[in-house]
Amino acid sequence: MRRSLANELTVSGVRYSAVDGFSATGSCLLGVVYILTMADAVKKNVDVFVQRLDELLHDKNFWFVAHMEQIEQKTGVKRAHIALGK
Repeated sequence: MRRSLANELTVSGVRYSAVDGFSATGSCLLGVVYILTMADAVKKNVDVFVQRLDELLHDKNFWFVAHMEQIEQKTGVKRAHIALGK
């Protein structure tokens, strides 16, 4: 995201300007766009983290994987959820 003195905003390659209804007093709306953009980026990072954690919990090279597998089978709860405390 980029803000300039000309009341412009670029989010994911889309350029918004004062002509589009934004003004200096409408900076709150620009803040909302920024927050939504950041929330999307955080969600993608969390999804990648959970995917990598799940791969780790299925890797046979770690001693605890056999224990996690037994717990998963007995409880029906996924290993990633157990590891994250969900």
